[in-house]
Amino acid sequence: MSIGLIVDGFRRIFSGPNVLAKQVSLFALTGIVSLVSSHFELLKVQKSLPDLSNIGFSIIAVIVIGIYMGGYVLNYMHNCYDDNNPEILPDIDGKHFGTFFGALPLYLVWFLWVILVYLLAIIPILGWIALLVLFIMWVPFIQFVYIAYSKHFNTFGLYNIKLPIKYCKLAFGSVIVLGLLFIPIGICAMIPSFVVGLALGLSGGSDTSTAMYAGGLLGGYLGFVVQMVWIYCTVQIYKEKIEPNLD
Repeated sequence: MSIGLIVDGFRRIFSGPNVLAKQVSLFALTGIVSLVSSHFELLKVQKSLPDLSNIGFSIIAVIVIGIYMGGYVLNYMHNCYDDNNPEILPDIDGKHFGTFFGALPLYLVWFLWVILVYLLAIIPILGWIALLVLFIMWVPFIQFVYIAYSKHFNTFGLYNIKLPIKYCKLAFGSVIVLGLLFIPIGICAMIPSFVVGLALGLSGGSDTSTAMYAGGLLGGYLGFVVQMVWIYCTVQIYKEKIEPNLD
């Protein structure tokens, strides 16, 4: 695992046909979620009660966008398998809803597996062992289940609760190194939104809400960009370290 792979990830999501239009659309989609989050955070700071109609609309908007982006990410994973694809960012269209709902059984089963493992953590003696396995060898590798699914959008063999352990044995070192490399990247991604929010907050022409909204917009988009690069790198790990060595 090298820094070159991360650089390649950034290069590929910011290149290809229609990349500007796609990035603007992604900024808008992540921006809506960020604005909703910032709005409720602002109400919390101001200790104000939100309008019930606004709450309903905001919740519906976040759920719809969350479903859409869930399908979008799966299609993006699929594109990351193709090294010759000039544009790995999917088009902004309606197919991502169908992709999400096609994967819904897989999401639900793995949600139940996570709940089960958490419940094991409350059992005496087993608790510490379950927590250790959960946070080191299991949860970080669930993402590879969805990466495997996204290749052919086929769930065959992907409901096995032991799969993340198998993936861990094959790619533990690569994931740890990648995680360490992404720590400074994540910090750098947060700095612009912090600076913008702070600058607007300290300026005489902007109030606190403007600063929070502006920082939230930028932070949400940059965080999503970092997430997409992370996904690109983990798909390459799956292709190189896991897939060739599966039984």
